[in-house]
Amino acid sequence: MKGTVFSRRLVWVYTIIVMIPVTVFIITATEYLLAGEYRKLIESAGTSLDDNARHITDSVNVFYRIESIIGSNHSITDLIFFTNKEDTLPVVTGTRAITDELERLQDSLPQIYGIRIFLSDQRIPERWPIFFHEDRLSLPPEETWQYHYYTAFNMDLMSAAGPPLVSFSNELAFSRRRIGSLQILMRADNFFPFLYTDRSDSRDFVFHRNKAVPGPGGQDELSPLLAESVLKAAAENPAGVLRVNGTKRLFVWRAVPGTELLLVRDCPTGGMRRSITVSRIIAGAGIAASTILLFLIIRFATQQMMKRLYIIMDGMKEVREGNLDISLSVGGSDEITGMGQIFTGMVDRIKTLIAEIEREQRLVTDTEIRAMQNQINAHFLYNALETIKMQAELRSQDDIVQSITLLGKMLRYCLRWRSPRVSLGEELEYIRAYIALLNIRHDYTIQTRVHIEEPLLEHEIPKMLIQPLVENAFHHAIEPRGEDAWIGISAAADREAGVIWISVQDFGSGINPEKRKEIEALLASPPPANSPQQSSGGIGLINIQERLTAFYGPAWKIRIKSGEGKGTEVLIPIPLRPAPCP
Repeated sequence: MKGTVFSRRLVWVYTIIVMIPVTVFIITATEYLLAGEYRKLIESAGTSLDDNARHITDSVNVFYRIESIIGSNHSITDLIFFTNKEDTLPVVTGTRAITDELERLQDSLPQIYGIRIFLSDQRIPERWPIFFHEDRLSLPPEETWQYHYYTAFNMDLMSAAGPPLVSFSNELAFSRRRIGSLQILMRADNFFPFLYTDRSDSRDFVFHRNKAVPGPGGQDELSPLLAESVLKAAAENPAGVLRVNGTKRLFVWRAVPGTELLLVRDCPTGGMRRSITVSRIIAGAGIAASTILLFLIIRFATQQMMKRLYIIMDGMKEVREGNLDISLSVGGSDEITGMGQIFTGMVDRIKTLIAEIEREQRLVTDTEIRAMQNQINAHFLYNALETIKMQAELRSQDDIVQSITLLGKMLRYCLRWRSPRVSLGEELEYIRAYIALLNIRHDYTIQTRVHIEEPLLEHEIPKMLIQPLVENAFHHAIEPRGEDAWIGISAAADREAGVIWISVQDFGSGINPEKRKEIEALLASPPPANSPQQSSGGIGLINIQERLTAFYGPAWKIRIKSGEGKGTEVLIPIPLRPAPCP
């Protein structure tokens, strides 16, 4: 079928235009559902962590209440300070009474695993399971809170094989006099019941001072990895998705007020993501089926609408083969009908343009003939100058001979337009002739300071590249003063950068900043060829910049250095290896 490529593209464009919003909607909806599930999961985990934090806070308060009760028990201070240690009966009786009292306190609090008092006075006898001597503590003084503790001495009450404990230790004193140490113990599964609860939907962690509290199975493999990531993020957000072991996981955390504990829950999201993925797959299958059906419908409709367009395409093929006498007839009154009319008008216009081009070709031929005649006239003028020079020599008019000789050199140089390039030395010879004529015309002397390495004199440059700068130096820096002056011309090769910098410098009054910005703006964006800026400046800086661009590319830019009262220096970059002739 004709035009199948275009029609197929058109069908695909219509199909994509319809399906893109649908696809975006489905993706956005699933992302919204996933975000909602994340919020619910975070809220649920946060509520559970708040309950765990309250439980820990209640347990901590129990420890502090027991400490307060024991610290305010005068029976212990009376036993230590006011009982005659030599009389063993009151000591034993007092120790037994206090032990029974503290055992009753312990029995009234089933979550408390043990209460110990370590006395520094060795004369008071030990009374199991409350009173012990401090020398049984073979380890250095321990921290106030320990959350994975085993007894530090061998007693039948507890052993290292028993359950891990939470230990609260503090010093006992009376009137700033140390009595000993108090230790209150609670089973870790009572203090942290959530660590010892099997849960298939999540896992809990507890951190104390940047270290993980081991659970029933010891140190969890995730704890060291979480310690760095979670503790860093916990200061800013109550939850976050962190990368652990190369996978992203959702964690929710809560700090327990009044303690240095941080509770963290690892919330698995695999099931939730699988559900969303299944939903996306089902939606994607629906999109694919809808796309195929929509493609077929749009394709049929497009083919019906494009039948008349194929008529115009056949007419275009006829025109391409050179048949300009074709006339199309496309029925209807829609845009395709208008296209057929435009096509017919275009063919008529092409006929007219061909006739005009033929006429213009004849005019171009006539112009070339006139240009050839002008060149012949220029050669005639040069020959006439040579004749006048010969006549002046016969009459010994040396000044006239010199002037005509210089003018002849300049005219011969200007007539050599068949080659757009000349050597740097040839350009300098032309400039010397130009300055010599200026010196003949004026009553002051213009001299040149030329600093150019000998090998660079053979380097090719675009013709008439330096002379406009010398002319500018004369008109703007020397002629207004009307006195002897210098013009510096130099060339230096930067072989690392692959560039030759040609410099033309005058020692006039320089250019003020506003005028310099105006010139630089014109060089950066040259005006049209027939604009006032171009016509007023002649060949000028703009023409030099345009020829640099034409010969070497847009990267080669003129540089201007000038300051009021410091003269002006113009730098022209030339490639060290010249580009091929345009």
